[in-house]
Parts: sequence; C-alpha cells; structure tokens
Amino acid sequence: AGASLNDMVLRDIKGAVPLITKNWTLRIVGSVFFSGFLCWLYLLVTKRRKPKRSPHEQAMYDITALRGSNLEVQQFYTSLSDIVRHYLEGQFHITATGQTTREFLNAAKKNTHLEQSDRESLGSFLVAADLVKFARYEPGSKVNDDAIHLAEVFIQETAEVAA
Repeated sequence: AGASLNDMVLRDIKGAVPLITKNWTLRIVGSVFFSGFLCWLYLLVTKRRKPKRSPHEQAMYDITALRGSNLEVQQFYTSLSDIVRHYLEGQFHITATGQTTREFLNAAKKNTHLEQSDRESLGSFLVAADLVKFARYEPGSKVNDDAIHLAEVFIQETAEVAA
C-alpha cells in the first residue's frame, strides 16, 4: 500500500458490543425455553416405570384378553398354551417355551415347585392343546370355554401354592 496508506481514510475502531442484549423480549423467550428444557429433563430423569405385573397377574390379564378375541381355533389354543407356558417360566422359573410338551413334562417331574396333581392337569391341558395345534383337531366352542377355565384354575391354584 506504501504512500497511498497515508492518503486513505480509515474508520475508527468501534466500541465494545455487549453480549447480553437489552431486548427484554429475547430474554423472556430464552428463559421460557430454558425453563421448559429443565422441566423436560427433570421429568425424563424422575419418570417412574409402571410396576411390572406378577406372572399370575400377567397370565390372568392375557387370558381375559384372549377370551375377548375372535381367533381361529388353532391360533386360540396356541395363544392359550403360550400364556400358560410363559406363566410357568415366570412363576416357577421352569423352561417351558422352548420345549415340546413331552420334554417339558419330563423336566417338570424333577421340579419340586409343581405337585403331581398340578403336573397331571397341566399335562392333559397341554396335550389337548397340541392336538388342536398339530393334529388339526376341531373342538367345539364349549371346549374352548372349558380350556380357558382349566387354564385359569391351574394358574389360580399354582399361584396360591407359590405364594
């Protein structure tokens, strides 16, 4: 730039610019958003989960839902036997869902949680469900009601024993 630098007109340095504006609207909006964020964070941290149902309560809830459903016979019995098997796993810590009925009943003989009468009623229930699921047996609608009743009775009786 050399000699022309002396001829140039330079502006003076501008003074300090405050970071916090004097605009009250911006302050209020910022405070509201920050407060909202803190409330959301508090609710997120302190949010309690719903208490988990006991295996007995869950099984009875599922049976009530199944009773109101309009499933085909095979799907109905599959769902009902799954409810009972999940109940057994949750209540007695017996592996029931990954086994065939025969494997499960053989393993249940060694388990002290179930009495002989419970194992017999469970065996007849599961074998009847297997007939419907795998042999395409078509029971009447009254038999479906009886199957739900048997499952409910089994769950109620074994829940009382476990308690």
